[in-house]
Amino acid sequence: PACDREVVELEQFLHASAGMLQQLNAELNEGRKALRFLVEHSFALDDDQRRLVGETWAWPAKVKPKVEECGRALRAERDRVEDDLCERRSRFTEELDEYIVQAHAFEKLGAIERME
Repeated sequence: PACDREVVELEQFLHASAGMLQQLNAELNEGRKALRFLVEHSFALDDDQRRLVGETWAWPAKVKPKVEECGRALRAERDRVEDDLCERRSRFTEELDEYIVQAHAFEKLGAIERME
């Protein structure tokens, strides 16, 4: 992801994709029941149809690891971005503290009253 917004969008997509995979598995289970019915009633499948059925049923098992891998990579990227943000915040806080010290020093010298 190129920016923080893309990280958030990808997290939302991966969260939604978990539901899609469950839905696909449910649909495949319904397909398995239908195929079992056809086979039990002597409906013959040719080799291409059997290959296609096998590939279709194996597809969710192939997709799930990829989705999990993307999720891990996305979490690592999010952690990196959060660490970077914490570091930037820390540097900004230090810079503000320095400005406060400088303002107090000017105030002791009376420079602030003269600038108003």
